[in-house]
Amino acid sequence: MATATKDRTAEEFEAEMAAIRNDLAALRDDMAALARSAARVAVEGKDSAAEAVREAASDLAGKGEDLVAAVGREVAARPIAAVGIAFGVGYLFAKLRGRG
Repeated sequence: MATATKDRTAEEFEAEMAAIRNDLAALRDDMAALARSAARVAVEGKDSAAEAVREAASDLAGKGEDLVAAVGREVAARPIAAVGIAFGVGYLFAKLRGRG
């Protein structure tokens, strides 16, 4: 009887070990799939981030061009004031740098 119990216990142990091996193999496969998915998401995220940077740069370039055009219109409308402002700004920079 004791031998039968030992055999059954050994069989149960072997069955449990086989189930653990199968679970570990499935876990390994799941982790590999997760790593592949994470890599794919990282690549896609990089691409969308690069596109967002390109769009932001394009928007800023457009705003910069608009600002330059607006300054140009103001200078054309008030040339004497523009010269006075340019002189004042130059004078302030010279004072700040200690050259005046």
